[in-house]
Amino acid sequence: MRLKPSLTLLTISGLLMLPSYGQTTLPGKLLPSEAIVLMLNEAMNRPEATRRDVYEDYLPRVITEDLSRDEQFYLGEVYFFALMPEEARDAYYPLRTDGTMRARVAWQRLIQIRFRAFQMYERAARDMVDFRKNFPADPADREYLSRAVQNFGNYYAGQGKHEQVVEVVEAELAALNHEGAYSSLLHPATFIDSYVATGKKDQALQHLEAAREGLSNTLANRLRDEPENDYVYPLPADRYFFFFTPLNERLGWGQQNDKFRQLIAELDAEVGRIESL
Repeated sequence: MRLKPSLTLLTISGLLMLPSYGQTTLPGKLLPSEAIVLMLNEAMNRPEATRRDVYEDYLPRVITEDLSRDEQFYLGEVYFFALMPEEARDAYYPLRTDGTMRARVAWQRLIQIRFRAFQMYERAARDMVDFRKNFPADPADREYLSRAVQNFGNYYAGQGKHEQVVEVVEAELAALNHEGAYSSLLHPATFIDSYVATGKKDQALQHLEAAREGLSNTLANRLRDEPENDYVYPLPADRYFFFFTPLNERLGWGQQNDKFRQLIAELDAEVGRIESL
């Protein structure tokens, strides 16, 4: 049986217990966790609005001092939403070392900020190595370092450095397994031009075929263990999906299966495309 909760962003987060709304409208009375939920809720219900349209009313009301570690993380998310990289970096930085899922996501955000906002390419590359040492693959974290790999892959490809593109993708794949629907498993297809340029087209195909088979086996095993109750949670709009992390995303059993099915279908399509090259 599947239970369907109300389709609101507040239901998605599951983490947050908001006080009465009247309190959140007072200056300095809005916790970061409350602010990011309200900001995302408004942004997703006002597709015509820019991020500035949304955050400029909330930002002055956010509490920024004497925060718990969870609230410190969500302060980083508020600043990340508001495109304030220095403030976001400073909020995330103290959280990166305690080995929690919160630390994992904070570190992922830091890598993104260093690459895209500050062009600290060498530092971001070192951070990726250290991240993998500290955080093994976890099926709950489907993104892992996919965005960082995308960043570096595009960066090196733009310079014609195809060997380095392949190295970045291979390092990511070496850290993964087929127990989770990891988006990085598609990167050999994303950067197939670099694999072809380095004479490694067959290697890319082998990765894609292995991922397709491995994920299919994982899905088959999941389907043999259906829970008595399942839950269907509302999913974020595509333009804000990157704000839904292992800390606040909620997926039911069937929804998780759908992530596997979607990735398997994409892998299958890419195998066919690359075989025809």
